[in-house]
Amino acid sequence: MDLFVHTLVSGLVQFTLAVLIAFVWWWFGAHHQRRFTQWIGLTKIKGGTKTFSFMLLTLAQT
Repeated sequence: MDLFVHTLVSGLVQFTLAVLIAFVWWWFGAHHQRRFTQWIGLTKIKGGTKTFSFMLLTLAQT
């Protein structure tokens, strides 16, 4: 259990640092052109039920 908690905390710290570095880079370089979520590539999926069904079928294959 101790190894799990250590790994979880380590992963969260690494994720937080990566997002923080990306945010600072965005803030000083591109925050006037695009939102942060668009800049890192997080956009809403457009397509409805066909897209969702395709994603489920693709994930079920792996």
